[in-house]
Amino acid sequence: MGQHGLKDVVAKWRASLGLRIMSVAFVGVHIPLLVFTGWLLSASHGALDALLMPLLVVLLATLAGTGLTLWMIHRLLAPLREAADELERYCERPLPLPPGGHDEIDQLLRRLRHGLRSMRAGMRKLTHEATRDALTGALNRRGAQQAMSASAALALSQSVPFCVAVLDLDDLKPINDQFGHAAGDAVLLAMVERMRGRLGGQDWIGRWGGDEFVVGLHLPLEAAVALLEALLHELRSGHTPVRLSAGVAQWRPGEDSDALYKRADQLMYRVKFSGGGRLLHAS
Repeated sequence: MGQHGLKDVVAKWRASLGLRIMSVAFVGVHIPLLVFTGWLLSASHGALDALLMPLLVVLLATLAGTGLTLWMIHRLLAPLREAADELERYCERPLPLPPGGHDEIDQLLRRLRHGLRSMRAGMRKLTHEATRDALTGALNRRGAQQAMSASAALALSQSVPFCVAVLDLDDLKPINDQFGHAAGDAVLLAMVERMRGRLGGQDWIGRWGGDEFVVGLHLPLEAAVALLEALLHELRSGHTPVRLSAGVAQWRPGEDSDALYKRADQLMYRVKFSGGGRLLHAS
């Protein structure tokens, strides 16, 4: 074996806890054999024929014991290898634990599993908070952009209808000025809750900023317009009447989410500049 090959073996030995433990076990098992052999040789004064059978028996027993010891160590280290694989994959499957185990490896695996669960819960919470509006619980702008891209991709892959509506509250500033921002917040919350009550399983609503919202509806244009018209009527007839300016655009094959949003936004602003309180749509 060349010097380079020896360096590779040493590097693998240093990198493997299992190999190091097995090396220690191998040396520990063979020390008694070496001591016994040395003692027999010194006590026999060179009479090797009489020592051959005892040495052979001891050697075979030592080899058998070594093999059994190394196999048992390999099995004992199996949970650690599985834990290392689990950490690398970082998947949802729980770490394997021997039933009723209480030794150091079992305790380590329990703590690793607890740590992974805490990390996953923390990541889910961070992901949720990063895409949600703190006041209304709707998607925030970033979350709405992601949802719009995903809905456009779904419409392309499954040939399902998809519409985007841009909604702007016309009367939020007067409500804030007259009744305070808490009243304005209550109007935003009520609008989002009423919208959620009309959404399907794949639909979504996001707060684009301030009093502007974006809604994704996996419906044909006519059904989306009817749903939003009913919402506008419901809000105008509520305890605190609210007027909305809305623009609705249907996704076109090959159109990206930015272009779809811009078409709906332009329709909303046309309504806004013409007095508000109604809806415009375009296929």
